[in-house]
Amino acid sequence: MKRITFFKIILFIGVLTFSISTTQAQDWLNNQNIIVHTNLKTDVSVQKIKPYNSNILIGLSKDSFTSNYCFTLWENNNDTARHSYLNINGLSISDFTILGDTIYFCGKWQIYPQSPKGIIGRFNINAFIDDGDFSYNYTELDGTQDLIGLVAYYAGTDTVSIMAIGHDSLNDITPGRIVHLKLGVTNPYLTYEYFTCPNISTTEKEILHDICLSFDEVIILSHIYPTNQYIIRTFGKSSSPTNSRNVIYTFPNLTFNTSSNVYEYPLHLANISNVKMAVCATVHEGDNGYTMVNVLKHHSSVVLSTQLIHHKDTINKALEMEYSSRTDDLMLLNSCNFPGYSMMETMTYIDIDTMSNYSTRIDCFSPLYKLSHFSITPRGKYAAVGGIGNESSYFYQMLTVNNIYFISDSCVSIDKVNIDIMEMPNGVYDSSDGFDLRNVFWSNGFATNEEDDIRTYCTND
Repeated sequence: MKRITFFKIILFIGVLTFSISTTQAQDWLNNQNIIVHTNLKTDVSVQKIKPYNSNILIGLSKDSFTSNYCFTLWENNNDTARHSYLNINGLSISDFTILGDTIYFCGKWQIYPQSPKGIIGRFNINAFIDDGDFSYNYTELDGTQDLIGLVAYYAGTDTVSIMAIGHDSLNDITPGRIVHLKLGVTNPYLTYEYFTCPNISTTEKEILHDICLSFDEVIILSHIYPTNQYIIRTFGKSSSPTNSRNVIYTFPNLTFNTSSNVYEYPLHLANISNVKMAVCATVHEGDNGYTMVNVLKHHSSVVLSTQLIHHKDTINKALEMEYSSRTDDLMLLNSCNFPGYSMMETMTYIDIDTMSNYSTRIDCFSPLYKLSHFSITPRGKYAAVGGIGNESSYFYQMLTVNNIYFISDSCVSIDKVNIDIMEMPNGVYDSSDGFDLRNVFWSNGFATNEEDDIRTYCTND
């Protein structure tokens, strides 16, 4: 039964410190290709990048030396790059999103030997853009150990809803958590609830992987680890995870890539329209490795199409997937063993409406780059973020790439295959059984900023 509790919130404040560097101005709006990198030594595995308005890119990184997380701002035709550091020991950030003039982020905070707690935080973008240090605030969420993804949307004139996914202890048989916060735009007080994913079996558990928004719904993707099944949950923006529609998909002839790290081979989700969405997963059949992309119908167990992108071996990994409404393509960032180049990142363009085998364009990045994430940018371009440098030492200079590729006219074969539609067992995923509430406490931090040298290379090819 659902239990609802109201609680008192304590606010904590932090400050971001910043740095800026002067260099050649970059113009990604008018150049086809652009490469920019800074001197920040970064852990590429945590990096994210998103556009703000039409002329700003905002990235997330982790300093390899201090282990502090920072946000980086690039502005079109500006000769500076600004890093803003969240100087709190034990704070890790997994994802961020932008709503209005606010950045919302999620992750975890851990002070050993205590167990970590999931966190959600926010700060004002205008304060980030302006020179000087500025404050941010975050909240620790009882009942969670880490939050890996989030979305934010307006729920009324003075309320922001934040929906986040993550987990409590991964040793539990029910680790999955869906967190829902309602945050006042001007009032810092909020309501908080979380949903615990149900028990599946003694050998299988539901691991939440991705979350996105359609016009009027929240969509969540999870993997029944370590099987060849995943779950799509959908519920209205004004509703609750307890009222979600849940559909399970099973792929009997394919094996999902897994390891002891349940997040090593992530699944990704992209909304295409109010009637279609897409899911990608890294799979294999024997020695043949694939990236599998399913186009699904909303509120249905119907798989509209399944496309398999063949790779040389089974060590490929899907890093991110987005839908470009301008080109009507699914864009897929992969790390794979590309013939003749060993491991490298590629961008594949997938036609969601093609029902037969076909060849498609693929952008192949330099093997010197280590890319981790991308986002669609204005004018139908994309920005990818990663590192360039010494892989053996994991010290990469932070890099952003805007629609650049190094191997012209490269193509990969995409196969159309038929996948069985599986029925979901009755009663197993009744989300109303796992709902609970906990108290929440707010913290504040102060961000320190610094400027950094950046180098820019542009072409009009």
